[in-house]
Amino acid sequence: MKTYGKEVVETISRYGRKPSENQKRQAYVPKGAIGIRNPVGTAPCFIVEKPSPLHPSPKMGEGMGVRVVISLPGVPSEMEHVLHESVIPYLQKRFNLDEVIKVRVIRCAGLGEGMIDEKIADLERLSNPTVGLAAHTGVVDVRITAKAKTEAEADAMIAQVESQVRERLGNAVFGVDEDRLEDVVLAMLAQRRWTLGRHRKRTRRTARAQSPPHRLPPGT
Repeated sequence: MKTYGKEVVETISRYGRKPSENQKRQAYVPKGAIGIRNPVGTAPCFIVEKPSPLHPSPKMGEGMGVRVVISLPGVPSEMEHVLHESVIPYLQKRFNLDEVIKVRVIRCAGLGEGMIDEKIADLERLSNPTVGLAAHTGVVDVRITAKAKTEAEADAMIAQVESQVRERLGNAVFGVDEDRLEDVVLAMLAQRRWTLGRHRKRTRRTARAQSPPHRLPPGT
């Protein structure tokens, strides 16, 4: 075991308290581990690297010959800070991740996966950005993934392919990324000041759709 007791003591002392023995034990990390500073808390953070059975390729980064285990704090605010300040830079350097990867999902309805595949088959053969399909109940996603040196370059690559997808699929495209078909439909109804109802034929009852999160705005 290796300890980072000094940092834990300093962190707790900033709040005018004396660290307990249990808190001091939070400074322990496994022998041979790489300690990660946690300036916003006392939870232990560390990285363990172990040889991997993978055989590194000349095209792959030096880090591709190791397995990595990273221990992060359970407190969300601490975890997010350590992740952005230490873990992501470590991974980028260790595995030569100097490229930006961006994804755009074009959401479609009204056309089956097979028909969409026929319309954009040539785009699916692209190497960068890549284009793939994922079918869900009533919805087909067209996923565009681009790798580039900068976000701006990746965005430009995605935009070029997205415009072709939209042109070929037309009105079948109802949204992007996290958009849901029901939300898009209700938003369109709200813009027209229409309401959505359902009719139960056997009981001859009519009821307005009121189930969250699909409720129309008040006054529509």
